[in-house]
Amino acid sequence: MENTHLASYHFEVLRQYGDSFPAVLFATVAEAAAYCPVELSGYFNRTDDRAEAASVAAGQQVRFRGPQGLRWVKGLIHPVPAGTAPARFNPGQAVRLFGVEQPLTVAARGFVQGAWHYQFKDDSGPVAEALLFGVDDEPTPPAAAAVAAEPLLFSLHSSQILASDEQGQPFWKPLPPRLFVQVQAGQLDQSRIVALCGTTGKRFLTHAYEHGSFQLADGQRLASVKALGEYFARQHRAMLPAEGAAMLLGVDGSIQEVRPVKGRTFKLAQLYAALECDYIDVHHPQHGAYQDWIMVFDDEGKFKERPINPLATALWYETYPLDQYSPVDVVAGPVLLMRSEMMR
Repeated sequence: MENTHLASYHFEVLRQYGDSFPAVLFATVAEAAAYCPVELSGYFNRTDDRAEAASVAAGQQVRFRGPQGLRWVKGLIHPVPAGTAPARFNPGQAVRLFGVEQPLTVAARGFVQGAWHYQFKDDSGPVAEALLFGVDDEPTPPAAAAVAAEPLLFSLHSSQILASDEQGQPFWKPLPPRLFVQVQAGQLDQSRIVALCGTTGKRFLTHAYEHGSFQLADGQRLASVKALGEYFARQHRAMLPAEGAAMLLGVDGSIQEVRPVKGRTFKLAQLYAALECDYIDVHHPQHGAYQDWIMVFDDEGKFKERPINPLATALWYETYPLDQYSPVDVVAGPVLLMRSEMMR
């Protein structure tokens, strides 16, 4: 890694066109040219132009010729924060996605939302680097720290915002179903309201609901988006139950420990009563921080139009990040979170 500049990186030096080898990042064209070191050639077809005078646009690759051989300077479409580690994988390289047997070939990469992301030649992606490993490497689940680096998404389906009618009278207005409060670990003051596209899984920052105040399903009121993010983050940290218990996750973000009425495992009658339903569904995460846990919820919750569960939704997207999986809204109504051995 080469850098002496405090600004973000805007350029990378490639060993081959299309980047078949690891790149070096730089803040300015002059720094990149000094690394080459070198005169322009190739694309400009002039050997008398000095490299420092080159204008390299975002996404453009300009070829240099020097004692080290040919190099390409590429303008990054998205700047990379200074100090960021170089990308581990490069276009043309075969990689494996955790949980997927078939290797994928990298088509492009970019730095988005605080991490390197990759597109593949089968048009899939983008996928965060934390979920990828080399084809010859031993597959391991993504580290909990890597998963936690992604922002948490708490559904606001059951929440309301304070609004005013035409006469200026205040009233509580239900929020749209695909709104979430996005909370980044360690940056609670940066909590934001985002809208989620149900088809693509893309998130869009929206400023229409920043003014608050907010009211949860239980009547609790929170004065701002920051307070909303702090509340859900606090509940999220406390949602794993003690040994021998399950945690009931409410549609208002509440948590309540539940223990088996008899014995060490839950019987169906107790599950039906706790979830207020006639049929249950069980989901067992296959990887990540919650692979030893199960979620039990109302199988008909979505069709009954029960509110999307905020804590369960955050857990779901921690396990199945939106940059890799399609969005879901099946976790509706209250949810029981428990160790898998507690249900027989």
